Amino acid sequence: MKKGILFYCIFHLFVGILHGISVDSLEQKVRVGNILEKKDALKTLVEYYQDKDSTKCFFYINALLELGNKNDDLEAQAHAYLLEGHFYKKRGNYNEAIQRIKKAIALLERNHRGILLGKAYNDMGAVLVDRGYYSEAAHYLTNAIRVFDEQKDSLQLSKSLLNLGLVFYYQKNYPFALQYYDRALSIRKALKDSSGMALLWNNIGIVYYYQGNKHKAIESFTHALEIYRKKELKRQMSLPLFNIGEIYFENRQYDSALHYYYQSYAIDTFLHDEAGSTKALIKIAATYAVKRNYEKARMLAHQALGLAKAIDSKEDIKDAYITLAEIYKDLKDYRLAYDYLDSASQAKDSLYDAAVAEQVAELQMKYESEKKDLLLQKQLETIRHQKIITRILAGATLIVIVFFIFGLIEYIQKRKAYQILEIQKKNITDSINYASKIQSALLPPEALMQTLLPESFVLYLPKEVVSGDFYWVFGTSDRVFIALADCTGHGVPGAFMSMLGFAYLNEIVSGNPTIGANDILEQLRKKVKESLHQHEKSESKDGMDIAMLIYFPADRKIEYAGANIPLMICRNSHLYYLPPDKTPIGFAFQEEHVFSAITIYLQAGDTLYLSSDGYCDQFGGDAMKKLGRARFEQIVTEASQLPIKAQKYFLTEKFLIWQDEMEQIDDISIMGIRLT
Repeated sequence: MKKGILFYCIFHLFVGILHGISVDSLEQKVRVGNILEKKDALKTLVEYYQDKDSTKCFFYINALLELGNKNDDLEAQAHAYLLEGHFYKKRGNYNEAIQRIKKAIALLERNHRGILLGKAYNDMGAVLVDRGYYSEAAHYLTNAIRVFDEQKDSLQLSKSLLNLGLVFYYQKNYPFALQYYDRALSIRKALKDSSGMALLWNNIGIVYYYQGNKHKAIESFTHALEIYRKKELKRQMSLPLFNIGEIYFENRQYDSALHYYYQSYAIDTFLHDEAGSTKALIKIAATYAVKRNYEKARMLAHQALGLAKAIDSKEDIKDAYITLAEIYKDLKDYRLAYDYLDSASQAKDSLYDAAVAEQVAELQMKYESEKKDLLLQKQLETIRHQKIITRILAGATLIVIVFFIFGLIEYIQKRKAYQILEIQKKNITDSINYASKIQSALLPPEALMQTLLPESFVLYLPKEVVSGDFYWVFGTSDRVFIALADCTGHGVPGAFMSMLGFAYLNEIVSGNPTIGANDILEQLRKKVKESLHQHEKSESKDGMDIAMLIYFPADRKIEYAGANIPLMICRNSHLYYLPPDKTPIGFAFQEEHVFSAITIYLQAGDTLYLSSDGYCDQFGGDAMKKLGRARFEQIVTEASQLPIKAQKYFLTEKFLIWQDEMEQIDDISIMGIRLT
């Protein structure tokens, strides 16, 4: 697929173009206009100079901020921070962008500013998506969706839905990406926004492509192409044309591939888009090569190589060399094929520059110097060793005699102590066994599980008599609260923490039966930290990882929030993840952030899985290695094809086979829920 295929409008633009208004007239309004005119003019000037003049752009941002400060206009201040965040994001300075957008959000949240607050949430989500922080991005985008929904702003709502779809796309959760794209597309259709529809058709086509549904992908790209043709948007037409060509190439329909590649190439050439025309020309050359028209393939590949060098595109230079290598290999000119392949390798490794070579040379010098120092140290050590060994031999006999006497005394004392320990051990074992009965009584009984979640199972294998893992279920009239947690430690320490978790979850949810999943985790973290007196200087670093679900059976909707435990969803033998926040319940070394929640609609037959890490971390197998995440996913996928009750026994059997004679190293908890 073509680089940059994901063409999407993820960042909120405030103004856009000048619509025929001159820069001079805007600057005049800044000088003599009223407050509203000044604000609008400054915002438009900032957008106008974003890519033209950084100095003027910052000048007008500061002017907008000063105007807001002078008139106590929080909206103007927030606009200034958001525009500054936009400036930094476009230049890849994400840390600065995040700081500015955070300032805008703080101002707007304090005063409950509707649409602009939603746009700020959307902007923060955009930056976090670019940085790959998908869980945090989902949190802000979900907030943006909530604001736009409340304000009934369909256009902005569709943008945030698109962006949340991108979060799932990047995580390869394709069914959920399509779910959000479809919702955004429905809104764009209702608004008769053909450009927005084309954008979404293009993204939907990409998802279908990566799902392996090439027929649907071509259909989607064709929808986008037809819209761009009607609107005569030539620049946008190039992308779906190229993508359709790619699919035909992969399907070995080379004449059809050439048809679409040539159209893309013609548009890019007409628009002087050298990057786009270079990529298209490389693919055209590769297509002629597989059609065995080597003369034309060679001519076009050399032409593409010249273009790639002219624009200094390392990626395209490499691809052109590889295409030429393939052509000459087919022509059995192996010397030239090797030369071009070597050139491709050099283009790929061109980032290894003189600075790196200098660092290597410096390290080599240091290494040689260290070797000389070590040799000298060894010689001195040998001399010292010879002196010391004489003293050691002289004192060895005396030491043996002393140790024998002390050993005899210690043996007599240990024999007495052993008898006392045997009595103490029995008392402790009896207490732990009783604690196990208490812990078992706290776990949801089978009857409750069958009432609230009839199609479910729980695999619960404590490492010791009591466990640091626990699961919890609580039902109301229209929803079921579900949690699975892994407390620090196992055995008695973990069991104490699990009892805290039980008590606090019951207290939090019974006190507010409509509470959200992320708010439950926020309150739980606060209560755990208060109970354990945790702060930066405290020695207590205990806590728990937990996954929290709220299931609405009437419409098969779930709301998920997680602290280091993901939600796995199996649909049609494909496993997808909803990622957790990378922070525990309890003390965290990193700066604490607000837990995020993700809401999705599921289908009948989908199976949800929650699991602590004990199953994955178990050592065993022929090589005595950890079972690992990949094997666990394979086992879960196989289990998903069985009736829900049978899955528990299947997972247990697989675990015991893997464990063999190895000791169980951690508590194990897995919960499975099938939607009906």
